[in-house]
Amino acid sequence: HIKHVPDLLRALEKADVAIGSRHVPDARTERTLARTIFSHLYNACAHMALHLPVRDLQCGFKAAHKEAVRAILPHLEHKGFFFDTEFLALAHHKGLAIKEVPIEWIEARAASRKSTISLRKTSWELFKNLLALRRRLKSKPSHPPP
Repeated sequence: HIKHVPDLLRALEKADVAIGSRHVPDARTERTLARTIFSHLYNACAHMALHLPVRDLQCGFKAAHKEAVRAILPHLEHKGFFFDTEFLALAHHKGLAIKEVPIEWIEARAASRKSTISLRKTSWELFKNLLALRRRLKSKPSHPPP
């Protein structure tokens, strides 16, 4: 919900990147069981692969300092569903502080609207991207040398 923009901006007082999170205390979510299960499974796989300090990697609600964005954008390779995970992994790898903000997330889907996303294909792509990103990050130094 747009009402959380001030919360994100306040979080930037103590962090380089602020993200909305559906998986922290005080968050309020209403979504289908399938999306809830998929979200938790994806986050668990991503945490095992990348060891990131955030609980919700794919909530698109983000704010960041200009310097943080400039440090991360040139290194991004993905524009689709994996963008959020890659952005946060690169921020963490560069030593940037990330703060999660609880949000209200209510899935409002029309009963007549069918998703065009293939869960099998999307899951496989996300899993391959996680492994590739893990290899990529392991081959680079964590923090830029002074």
